[in-house]
Amino acid sequence: MGTVSPFVPNCASGPASALGDRGEGIERPFDVKFGPDGTMYIVDYGVVTIDFSQAPPYAYQPGTGVVWKVTRQATPRQRQGATGTRAGSGRIRRVRSCAGTVGSHPDSGAFMKATILLGTLRRSGLSNTETLCEFFAQRLQAAGISSEIIRLVDYEISPGACSDMGAGDQWPGILEKVLDSGIVIMATPIWWSNQSSLIQRAIERLDELHDGILAGEDSPLTGKAGGIIITGDSDGAQQVIGNICNFFNAIGLLVPPYATLSVLWDRQAKGKKPSKEELLRKYESDYGSTADKMVAQLVQFASP
Repeated sequence: MGTVSPFVPNCASGPASALGDRGEGIERPFDVKFGPDGTMYIVDYGVVTIDFSQAPPYAYQPGTGVVWKVTRQATPRQRQGATGTRAGSGRIRRVRSCAGTVGSHPDSGAFMKATILLGTLRRSGLSNTETLCEFFAQRLQAAGISSEIIRLVDYEISPGACSDMGAGDQWPGILEKVLDSGIVIMATPIWWSNQSSLIQRAIERLDELHDGILAGEDSPLTGKAGGIIITGDSDGAQQVIGNICNFFNAIGLLVPPYATLSVLWDRQAKGKKPSKEELLRKYESDYGSTADKMVAQLVQFASP
């Protein structure tokens, strides 16, 4: 068995801000990446206060997020602990500061991103579900999470239960984005107490991942967090949540507590024509705290 020993600790226990060395030591590291040359990059949220009585519960101190670069050779100053960290046999330096949350590795892109599979049936015009997704994406952005809303209706997604159905099939490109995300969200209107046909198509196209799991392979979705966004006018949300959660569980996608955002409102009924401004006012006033809590849970449970 190997030996576990501290690596890149601060000179004293605790985050740097508690030692009077804000910005000069490790604060809240949450991930490690390696560059092509073997250099280690440590992603550090920076100063974060957590208060679960607030929504969102995480408050990020602007300008304190850092990407640290760790190489094999220490400078004399760092060997003496002058920067607030001990790098052991390595050298650590700040390579990027971030405006409040997490920055980017120059080679790997965003450390945490979300892909939202939007199942609206509308090719044009105002979509309640798309508007709710845009509202939620703003919440993600406020937490430092980049996101992409993929309107499935705009793609040629061939019927089938494999990851690639051949010529003309645009699903493989969508799947690549899903697998490259730490957070995966399915967003759907309710039709006859079920998810939309486009979300069902996405479920069917993800079935090959389940085949691999049944064959003893690890799920490529392990460590990723899943969420659900729903719009409707009266009922059916619980059944849709049950359907999608069951599928997420089967393919290895973790669904944290409070990771659903369901808006049931008679103004979203078929034939009603609320304005986008009216929808956003409703979402903000009645569902803002729910959305923030969902974001916090997804961030807490997801791996970049």
